[in-house]
Amino acid sequence: MKHKHWRLFWTYILILTHFQVASGFSEVPTQKNALSTLDSYTQLEQYINSLKSLRTIYQNASNLAYQKKLKEAEALLSDALPIPEEAAWHIRTLRRRYNLRELQKEHKGHLFLEYENPELGIRHFESIENDKGKLELDDIFSYSQCLIETGQYSKAKQLLQTLVNAKTASDWKKHAGQRIETIKGMEDGQTLTPEACSSIFLKSKVGWYKKRLGSILMYWECSSKIDTDTLTHYFDAVEDNYGKTLALRVTCEKATQEGNTEAAANSLLTLAHMAYQSKQNDEADALWKQIQENHPQTPAWSKAVYYRGTLLKERRQYNKAIEQFQLLLDSNVNDMEKGECIIEAYGNYQPKALWEIGDCYLAQSHYEKALASYQSIQNKHPFQCWCGTCQSQYEYQYVLCQGICYEHLGDYCKAIENYIQGIYACFHSDPVIHIRLADLYESAGQIADLMNILDEIDTRTKEKLTKDSGEPLSEQDELQFKKFGPGSCIRRVLEIRNMGSEGDYEELVSVIQTNNRNAGPEELNNRKQAWQAIEAAKVLAKYPDEAIEHLETALNENSNNKYLYCAIGLCGTQEAEEILKQIPEPRNYHMQQSLKFSKSIQGQLNQVSYLRQPLHFPEISKTLRLPKRLAEVDRDVAFEESIPKTMKLDLSTPQATIKSMFTAALIRNIDMYMQCISDNEKLSRSFRQISKASQNRLLKYQQSKPVYHKDNQAKVKVTLNPKGKPETVIFILAKINGDWLITDFEESR
Repeated sequence: MKHKHWRLFWTYILILTHFQVASGFSEVPTQKNALSTLDSYTQLEQYINSLKSLRTIYQNASNLAYQKKLKEAEALLSDALPIPEEAAWHIRTLRRRYNLRELQKEHKGHLFLEYENPELGIRHFESIENDKGKLELDDIFSYSQCLIETGQYSKAKQLLQTLVNAKTASDWKKHAGQRIETIKGMEDGQTLTPEACSSIFLKSKVGWYKKRLGSILMYWECSSKIDTDTLTHYFDAVEDNYGKTLALRVTCEKATQEGNTEAAANSLLTLAHMAYQSKQNDEADALWKQIQENHPQTPAWSKAVYYRGTLLKERRQYNKAIEQFQLLLDSNVNDMEKGECIIEAYGNYQPKALWEIGDCYLAQSHYEKALASYQSIQNKHPFQCWCGTCQSQYEYQYVLCQGICYEHLGDYCKAIENYIQGIYACFHSDPVIHIRLADLYESAGQIADLMNILDEIDTRTKEKLTKDSGEPLSEQDELQFKKFGPGSCIRRVLEIRNMGSEGDYEELVSVIQTNNRNAGPEELNNRKQAWQAIEAAKVLAKYPDEAIEHLETALNENSNNKYLYCAIGLCGTQEAEEILKQIPEPRNYHMQQSLKFSKSIQGQLNQVSYLRQPLHFPEISKTLRLPKRLAEVDRDVAFEESIPKTMKLDLSTPQATIKSMFTAALIRNIDMYMQCISDNEKLSRSFRQISKASQNRLLKYQQSKPVYHKDNQAKVKVTLNPKGKPETVIFILAKINGDWLITDFEESR
């Protein structure tokens, strides 16, 4: 059957059989300006014909530009285009209008291909070859592409062979060899095969070869039976979502008619993602729902359920989102299924569902439930990944989320235990935990204690590195450790903050200038990467009157520094506001966004966050007391209990009396200590010794149930220094006037 006749036949079959499909594509919402899905293939064919018309316009415009008739060429491209507005080619054409002048330049031959005019490209390269006698590497490749697209395969092979024989870089030589192999055996004037088209365009090393109309149209014209799956890849390569949508619809309808539910579900899933990326959330939700209800046995089901849940969470419908994520926990999904991108090794549906449930609970201030969800990930459904770096990131997120929950619950010791584990999980790539630890200890006035903890961490880490390598750290190793060790990020945070207290504003401005990134502070990940610049900006904002002069001077020297904008915005003074107003509107879109962001945060330090929503740190308690040292340092990090400020005297049981005595010694309250004992001079004299040992964490006790308890007499065995050399003491108590008091003690052999 001939090509055109086959297409008419296929269109007719699609229309006839559409109504016989029990469940399929008929429920899918259509794009703006799209025709009915009853004739998806016809619509696709019409769009291809529109692209052919557009190719003709490009060719005519390039011919006019080559003849130095630039005004006529620009006028041609300024007319209404024969394609829908939402097609990506409209934007491309606007850009290309300004490239017309480049067509006359010597080394812009590849632009003739972009304008779909290989014949004109051949004339151009031949003229260069005649004038100079040889072509540059890029020109040879572009020239060979022009020859291939006009069917001059013999000449193209000869040209490419010169690259293989010459001193060409190995990757380019390999690419030239692949081209030669692709057109090997093809006679001049012969139409390319679909396989040859895929090799030349989809597998091409040079991106602009495939980001053209020609890649789509050559494939369409060389095949008697279009594979819409492959055509989808062509549209994807040129970033034409409109054409990709049309091809996916045909693929979905065809797969449904053939009973291939997995292929149909995958097409629906891709369409849903495209709708979501275009902010057409209702359409995306309808497509995910269709997969969830009609294709439960396909791999796409898990993804659709998960993405519907995330959309509900974005809409703050947290309870409905939790119900959606729970479907994944209650189902037999395959967490080891291949992930959706190269940095996501496995699907990990259940861990991700639990994570989202924890975030939903946290957003609703259900901190205990959120904590239970995060802990369940670690204990029951840990993330599966073969990549050590990714695994470290997961470990980091475990302890970060749990630490935030513990903070909200008021258990700062547990929170800090988790944060210290986070330092080990991810030394330096994410600053959130490091900055939070600095905030907590700074607020508590315990910076010295934090430095002691960091010294402990560094010492133990070096010992472990030395043990693992079998030799001490070299001088170079020490320098690297100082720069990237687990405590280095916190030390740098404190160092930047000290610059502010010491009035070193010029140095803070220098930190901003040397630690910023091309990407602006309006994006969360950019702030994490440029955290030193952000921290310096926040410190300067505490001294706005002194800082603004230095910032304005730096801005005059470099008006494109996005993080200087941010620092000025954070200062929040009227002078700072005027400086931002006087900055001319940047032409660059990203500069515009950075300036807009900086104006939106004027004087509001808390808006420059390193945390994603709905995660947020609670306000730090005004009566905070934090751990002073670590008990042990490794994967499991434990702290000594923090020293309480007050205590409640409890003499109701023998055990309560002993606890009260040791607690009173720990907080140095001699009056309460003396109320726990009765007529024992040795215990009275021991207060100072017990108190000092307890304060220095050299004395801990662990008591058992009473070894003897009858009427008004009791004996309780207590183990002292359980982490040192354990000593067992038996305390003798008597019940006097309703209170249990310690009357004596004896060592246990």
